[in-house]
Amino acid sequence: MEIRRLSREDARLAFDALCAIAWCDRPDVPRPPQYLIARWLARSENVLCVALESGQPVGLCLAYVLDRPDGRPMLWVHEIEVLAAHRRCGVGRLLLAAIERVERETGAAKAWVITESNNRAARALYGSCGWAEQEPSTLFARGRNALPEVNE
Repeated sequence: MEIRRLSREDARLAFDALCAIAWCDRPDVPRPPQYLIARWLARSENVLCVALESGQPVGLCLAYVLDRPDGRPMLWVHEIEVLAAHRRCGVGRLLLAAIERVERETGAAKAWVITESNNRAARALYGSCGWAEQEPSTLFARGRNALPEVNE
C-alpha cells in the first residue's frame, strides 16, 4: 500500500481517485476539468492524500490547512473515504498518519474533523488513532443542501 500526498503534477490521478472514491455514488457532483484540479493541488493549503494499491486508488483524504492570525495554522480534515472492499484493512489509519505528517510539517496547532454522531466506523477509526472526541457542540450550516435531512 502506498500513501501519497498529491501535487499539481498528479491532477489526473486526483481526478481518477475523486471519481472512483469520493464521487462514485454522487452523480450530482460536477466533475471539474483536470486543469482546475491541478490549480487546486498547486495551493499548499489544499491537501489530497491518496492510498494506492497496485497503482489504483483505494482511499483518499481531503484536508485544508487553515491559516490563523497567530501564525499557528489548524488542519481541517474534510473527508476520508475508502472503497468498501478495502475497509477495515488499515487504509484509513494510513491516511490519518499521512495527515498527521502534514500537521507536523505545517506546524499546525491541531487537526480536527467533524463526523456524525451515528457514524460509528469513523468514530472508531479516529479514536483508535488517538484523536480525542470533543464535547458536544452545535454545527451551523448555510447554503444550498447545507445539511442532509435528518429523519428522527
